[in-house]
Amino acid sequence: MKDILIGCCAYQGKPFNEVWIETLLHTTQHLRDRVDIVFVDNGCTDGTKEALAPLVADVSLGITYKQYPENMGICTGWNAILDHGWPQYEFVGVMNNDIAFGEGWLDSMLEQFERYPLVGRMHTSSSDEDEFNAWRNHRVVPDTKEQVYEMLTKSYGS
Repeated sequence: MKDILIGCCAYQGKPFNEVWIETLLHTTQHLRDRVDIVFVDNGCTDGTKEALAPLVADVSLGITYKQYPENMGICTGWNAILDHGWPQYEFVGVMNNDIAFGEGWLDSMLEQFERYPLVGRMHTSSSDEDEFNAWRNHRVVPDTKEQVYEMLTKSYGS
């Protein structure tokens, strides 16, 4: 039985959406039998649905794609992730689309939850000092996922 739910809600940001789901799938492939993925499209008009369609169509990946006809706001999107059936999961991750997952991230989090059973929540932190996070300050807005990967490489290495 799957015991991990990982979800994202996004409005626009196609390159980030592609990197989010690609790096998530890559770094969790060894846990495929444990992980369900929910992507909430909050009214994207930038080609996100078409870009993610081949991955969503592969039922072995366990991706549920929920789409709103217009932007309903982040809270509605996050609730849509939780409405997927969160009580059945032991671990739930609700995330933004500007995350690129590194090797071992989920294993490390699961290890910490096992080590400290009273811990009920963890969150990431980031620095706006590097190039990958510079887009938040509107200095860099990538048009393609390749540009996102290039920013990641410049900021964090290969």
